Amino acid sequence: MEEIKKNISDGPKISWTAPEFTEYDKKPSWYASIAIVGVILIVLFIYTKIYAGAAVMIAAMLVLFSQATIKPKNTQYSISSEGISINDKLIPMDKLKSFWIVQTDTLPRLYIVRVGKISLPISVYLKDVNEANIKNILTKYLPEENDGGELIHETINKWFKF
Repeated sequence: MEEIKKNISDGPKISWTAPEFTEYDKKPSWYASIAIVGVILIVLFIYTKIYAGAAVMIAAMLVLFSQATIKPKNTQYSISSEGISINDKLIPMDKLKSFWIVQTDTLPRLYIVRVGKISLPISVYLKDVNEANIKNILTKYLPEENDGGELIHETINKWFKF
C-alpha cells in the first residue's frame, strides 16, 4: 500500500511494497517443452562430438529448472528528494540520470537510469502506488524519457514465462 509522508527537511516521500519480478504459472507442458528442446540439443551436440556443448546444455537445463521454481520476494521501495531506496539501500538522486514508466501486462513498471555507461536501468514494479505521485517527485530531480519502453531481457522473460 502506498504511504506518503511529508518531511520538513526533504519534502514528500512515497513508500510501497512490490514483488521483485512477475511470477508466471508454469504448467507441466512448459517444463516438458524445455526438456524436449534441451534433450534434442544435447543429442545433437553428442552426435556432432561437441561434448562441451552437451555438458553446457545439461548445466543450463539444471539451472533453468531450478530458477523456474523461485518465487518473487516482496521488496520495499521509497522515493524522496534524497533518492530511491530499495530495501533500505539508498541510491542518491545525483547517481540517477532519468526515468520512465511503462504499462505492462501485470503492473506498471518504473525504470530509472543510473549515471554511468555500463549499468542497466533499475526496474521497479508500481503496485498499490499512484504513478502520478511518483512522477511528481521524480520530475523535480530527473528528466522523464518519453521513448523508453520495456527492456529487451524483460520482454524475453515474459515470452518464456520466466
